Amino acid sequence: MLNRLLCAAIFACAPVTFAQTLHRSGPAADRLDLVILADGYRAGDRDDFEAEADRVLDALRSTEPFASYMPLMNVHRGFRASGSSGSSANNAYGTQFSGGFFSSRLRASRVTLLLADAVRAGGEADAVLVILNASRRGGTATGNTCYVSSGAGARVALHELGHAIGRLGDEYSSFSGTPTLTRAQLAQIYPNLTTESTRARLPWSDWVASSTRVPATLFTSGVSAYSGGGAYSNGIYRPRRSCRMRTDTPGYCEVCRQHLVVAIHRRANPLRLQVTGSGSSRRARLVGSMPDSAWATRWSGVQGQGLEARVPAGVNASVVVEDRTPWVRGGALRATLRYRFDARTGAGGPVAGGGTTQIGRVVGVSSRLRVRQRPTTASSILGHLLPGATVQVLGPAEGGFYPIAWNGGTGYVGRNFVSLQSSAVGLTSVVGRWR
Repeated sequence: MLNRLLCAAIFACAPVTFAQTLHRSGPAADRLDLVILADGYRAGDRDDFEAEADRVLDALRSTEPFASYMPLMNVHRGFRASGSSGSSANNAYGTQFSGGFFSSRLRASRVTLLLADAVRAGGEADAVLVILNASRRGGTATGNTCYVSSGAGARVALHELGHAIGRLGDEYSSFSGTPTLTRAQLAQIYPNLTTESTRARLPWSDWVASSTRVPATLFTSGVSAYSGGGAYSNGIYRPRRSCRMRTDTPGYCEVCRQHLVVAIHRRANPLRLQVTGSGSSRRARLVGSMPDSAWATRWSGVQGQGLEARVPAGVNASVVVEDRTPWVRGGALRATLRYRFDARTGAGGPVAGGGTTQIGRVVGVSSRLRVRQRPTTASSILGHLLPGATVQVLGPAEGGFYPIAWNGGTGYVGRNFVSLQSSAVGLTSVVGRWR
């Protein structure tokens, strides 16, 4: 997280003038912390900035999946007065429009100070949104940090947060310059873009109805493969005709929403197991800020009811709990919503291993890929994966096989048939630019 990378910078800079928590659901270490900062606002303009930050928060609270997952988020705002109003290299963080008069790209020149202020304002900062006091429409995202002008509004802020939080790619196809990433590179990096146009190979095939035409035509509706994305008009495909990552439509499509849910889980620790009592009265209960009905549990070694079970001392027991949301499909992605706890000690965490995992995509097979019980071709077959399917790779290859999340456990597939998704972020091209 950013605070762990910027400790030296924090103590080297003067504090932000004003910081406030707008929404708090739990400790910073256990939540996705979003920090909203101001640039181009003079001391007397603070009320204007606060009103803009409130509008962003209102948009989060009314747009899924953020609306349902606010219990796993904290939102803070920080204000440092600028010397002048609007886009200027001399303001607090030097945020200004760059790339020509008609460019919508925003860039800050004092990034170290910006990130240090974000950590001060939020304690931790998983994502940072800078609001520039400018009526000209613009927005950009670079890694965990994104920028939006006040004239662009909260909907563009949601688009940029899609980049910063969900690592989503741009789905529009218009761009005034030459993209520096190829279609294949974009498809490798962003889960909502692909160069595949057949049903079996689509990364989001779980969302495509059997009656829906792939690739999409002018008359297609629903999730399919729509031509255009990443600033290209053809040769690359997106899941829906309209989505928050493409147009001013209010909501995210099913595929983008799915990856935002996964991103929130990866940055938050939504549950802890609380063990109380002694002897035959000893109990274990899962505690979190999401509603109890949001979780499905599977107790082992004891008989539990919902999030609670009686666990006598010395009994070897555990519990696996999973987010019930229907918004995430596919075994690999659903594995990121699953947690295991030791019912004796309360210790536990993500089943898939949290940040040590990677998303991979099945490649190089014509029909289906065998999933085996052990990392050897002599092992029994647990099932099959279709070409283009996404998998959660749990660790390094063992004897030529990757361990993957499979039906709540672990399976193995040949490493030559899995392409690991790049974790590259912050690319300065069409990535994160709002048009």
